[in-house]
Amino acid sequence: PYMVQGDVIVPAGAFLNIQAGTTVIFAGTDGLAAGADTGRIELTVNGTLSVTGTDASPVALRAATASPTVWYGIVVPAGATSVSI
Repeated sequence: PYMVQGDVIVPAGAFLNIQAGTTVIFAGTDGLAAGADTGRIELTVNGTLSVTGTDASPVALRAATASPTVWYGIVVPAGATSVSI
């Protein structure tokens, strides 16, 4: 699994591909203390995000703890190029 410790930004013109079977775990606090919510981690997509899970090999995006308020989520501003989940 990949452990995310702070906000992730996919810049305009850049691509983030999350392949089938990948697990992404978001830490309990935002190590960068930035973004829309300085206390929680977020994934902001200004470029392209492609998540390609399958029934047999899903992608898991989850918080490090069971609390539903640990990570902010995926932020897709109006100018984002493309998001496919």
